[in-house]
Amino acid sequence: MNSYEYRVEGQSLLKGFFRKALRPPKLSSPLVLTVAGHLAIYLATYLAYAQVFASTLNFTVIAVLIVFQVICDHLDGEMARATHSDSAMGEFTDHFFELLNQCAFALIFIFLFNVEHSLVYIVSAISVGAVNTAKYYDQYKRNLLVKARLGFAEVKVLGALILLLCIFPKAYAFINLPDGSSFSVIEVLVMAISFMNLIQIIRALLRIPHISYGMWLFQGFHVIIAVLAFLTYDGLTAMLIVFGYSILYVGRLLSAQLTDGVEKSPDFFLLLFIVIQYFTSFFDSSNTRLIILIYLVVNVLLVVLKTYRVLKMHKQATQ
Repeated sequence: MNSYEYRVEGQSLLKGFFRKALRPPKLSSPLVLTVAGHLAIYLATYLAYAQVFASTLNFTVIAVLIVFQVICDHLDGEMARATHSDSAMGEFTDHFFELLNQCAFALIFIFLFNVEHSLVYIVSAISVGAVNTAKYYDQYKRNLLVKARLGFAEVKVLGALILLLCIFPKAYAFINLPDGSSFSVIEVLVMAISFMNLIQIIRALLRIPHISYGMWLFQGFHVIIAVLAFLTYDGLTAMLIVFGYSILYVGRLLSAQLTDGVEKSPDFFLLLFIVIQYFTSFFDSSNTRLIILIYLVVNVLLVVLKTYRVLKMHKQATQ
């Protein structure tokens, strides 16, 4: 392992505003902010699913929790750099759990709005996985993280504003009900964000000096798995499968970039399993969805635990 160095280029629109408006609090560790931010987005997801409060209060609380998570995500990095406590383990934790936060954020809008078209599920799931893969593959190749002007933080703030608008019944009806093309306004917005992701993917791929076969394999497998998953399972299950598959590969990229530098191949087993399931119906789909999700969770946990172990050993060896 080489010595750790966090290199970043560019900043989002909100970054400059936050640096002027916010100052890191005096806490013992930036980990407090990191944990608080993650808990906020997961609590927001639960509130969206369980509908704990009346609709008006529910929208307000969820929007506040999302904005709180965005602020915490900014401040923990600023605090880590100000106190010189930034580390490879902190970077891995921040980037990896941001992938989980994206999944949670998507679930919030699935639970709260009428997202009925399979095309919207497929396109959004593929675009999110592909943009993260391109972004972190670029970082793996060049040891430089490029941040887009319009990134996930801006999307989250836009989502929070939409939720606040939904406090008003007429606004909620306008956003949630189909327009003239039978797609709801929220679905059109999701497709627009997916198009923005496509632009970021192209830009990232053009920056990378040499793209190996592993990256192209993943992108191909990713699309095949997404299409077959949506043809086999319900939209929510399929989206979790697609998100899980991309999180697994990006986790391997992050681990390689911060530990041994060895590029890992995408997972072949899930592709083979879903292809067999779709074309033969050999397995009962009601059982296989649980098997697939458990398989992805176990493999993701293995990547996380292995990375933490290697980084911890390296830290101990250099002290």
